[in-house]
Amino acid sequence: MPHRIDGCEVCRILDGLTVGTLPGGWVLNGNIDPAIRRPALVLSTVDHYGHLAEIGGTEAEWLGRHLRRIDGIARKVLGAQRLHVQLLNEAGHVHFHLVPRYPDDDRSVFALALLRVDAPAGAPDSASAARSVLAELT
Repeated sequence: MPHRIDGCEVCRILDGLTVGTLPGGWVLNGNIDPAIRRPALVLSTVDHYGHLAEIGGTEAEWLGRHLRRIDGIARKVLGAQRLHVQLLNEAGHVHFHLVPRYPDDDRSVFALALLRVDAPAGAPDSASAARSVLAELT
């Protein structure tokens, strides 16, 4: 049973919307915020960790070995030129936002601000993208 913290929004989301659990204690989801206008993914720890420094050996080792692979697969699935991998940790549960940058994106808009920019026609939705990335990772 995963370690959850009452009142943690990420823990609550994980209990209801997990697209798939990855080896090594990680979960991949599509971003569920209705204001998001492009496919974006969220990679989070299964267990509740408040800070990156708290992550145990298994989770840290898995992330270190697989983040490069996740980047390549997600860029291919999303049709993105780049993938911004962002740890903000404002929610108090370690999670990374994976935000695609497309070739025609305005270069003055970056990071999380890209989430409010429309995706190109034909881009997958967040949930479909998460399922496709997960299928290639496992």
